Amino acid sequence: MHAITVTVKGQEPMVVSAGTRISELLPSVDGRGYPILGAIVNNMVLSLFVPLITDATIAPLTITDEHGWNIYRTSLCFLLAKTAHELFPGMECRVRNSIGVGLFCTVAWPDLSPEALEANVARVGLVVRRRWAIVAALAVFSVFGAGIYAVGGQVGNLWGQMLIPGAGLLFVLVYNVFFQRNYREFANVALFNVAQLLLDIAVVTVIIYYSGGVYSWFDAMFFLFVLEAALILPSVRQVWLIAAAAAAAYAAVLSFVLLRVLPRMPMPFVDSHLQLVTSYVAVHALWTMTVIFGAATVGTLFMRENRRRIDALVTMSVRDSRTGLFDRSFLRRELGAELGRAKRYVRGVSVVIADIDRFADFNRTFGVDAGNRMLETVARVVREVAADGGSGSCQATAARWGGEEFALVVAEDGQDPVLAESLAQHLRRAVGETRDEDRSVTVSVGVSAFPAGGLSTSELLSTAEAAAASAASLGGDRVVTATGASAAS
Repeated sequence: MHAITVTVKGQEPMVVSAGTRISELLPSVDGRGYPILGAIVNNMVLSLFVPLITDATIAPLTITDEHGWNIYRTSLCFLLAKTAHELFPGMECRVRNSIGVGLFCTVAWPDLSPEALEANVARVGLVVRRRWAIVAALAVFSVFGAGIYAVGGQVGNLWGQMLIPGAGLLFVLVYNVFFQRNYREFANVALFNVAQLLLDIAVVTVIIYYSGGVYSWFDAMFFLFVLEAALILPSVRQVWLIAAAAAAAYAAVLSFVLLRVLPRMPMPFVDSHLQLVTSYVAVHALWTMTVIFGAATVGTLFMRENRRRIDALVTMSVRDSRTGLFDRSFLRRELGAELGRAKRYVRGVSVVIADIDRFADFNRTFGVDAGNRMLETVARVVREVAADGGSGSCQATAARWGGEEFALVVAEDGQDPVLAESLAQHLRRAVGETRDEDRSVTVSVGVSAFPAGGLSTSELLSTAEAAAASAASLGGDRVVTATGASAAS
């Protein structure tokens, strides 16, 4: 490790080892008691965690400086995002530059990707269309049922009881027209989906009362609603809420008849007096509730397993199975997105590609199994370096580029690629210091920065690969940029 000369504002020059972090050279507070938040190094604003690799002049920054205030504001935003992530581990938080000096934070859940949201919209649309089918089936049933009762001479007693259920079905038609027209806008709002299921339960409860209460066959509709809830609602709690609402509605209508709050509704061919027998009503209600909650249990377990498998397939589609890092195609898409942001907001983006030196010799010497373990070890280091880089003024996305190659897409606030180069040096050192059963490897690292290294995704990747190949040809264990070399042994 070579030595560099560093001059801190107001102090004498000092000689330190290359790779020393800025934070190691500055106190935590200045003479006025203000915390030091960052530093101007060779006229560039840098994080305190950036390692120095060349001679430098350092001026500390506090909240009283314009740049220090921006660092404080950015750090606070990162702190809030980190706190949110700790409270909700499944949440993904990213802080980005906006136009001017603004910042914006994006928050997303892994299962709420655009594809997952669109899939949920499709499920809700399926439920809306299913309701049309149920209304049509009920209409057909009513016609044939009335015909059967007419043959038995019982239809005359039912006309009065059919008016309100018929009005309920018309109400279903009205609100289903509304859902049909608006479900795409509200499909991912949980309350919207809960509301339509509760309306279904309310209408069916009315139909159950007017079709004989405890004798009614329409309680089977509740089972269907609970399964629909498991299909379209995002949480188990909401599914059980629908199940509890269905059970409560059924218990209420039977209890009101039993307690004579509501008059009993006579039905043909059955003994209507059983609606007032407590034991019969209680056992029938218990069985119906058992089936309702059983449907909730089966539905939630099935959908949880189904979603778990879908999530696993989605993850496998963008993740490398050996290392768990993102795969090559995902990295290309991520680089394309970052390149678009860099052009719009005049910011930097770089590609870092690291190739394990003489890995074929390693496999021949120690065996394929040892080689696979070493790949996983290096992947872990790449992941940790990317996470560490994302905590400063840049964000890094790690991927397995292919074989023994790994890649990072580094998004930076400024256009100077110094942070990507520092990250590359950090990666090179971290890999060299890592051991697997007392075995170690080194990497040749290539860095390509927009716009010097290329103006398109393909150009940046090509120049980064060429830089990595150049580093390997120089003996390996070094970093080479697309516009020059920064060698370290």
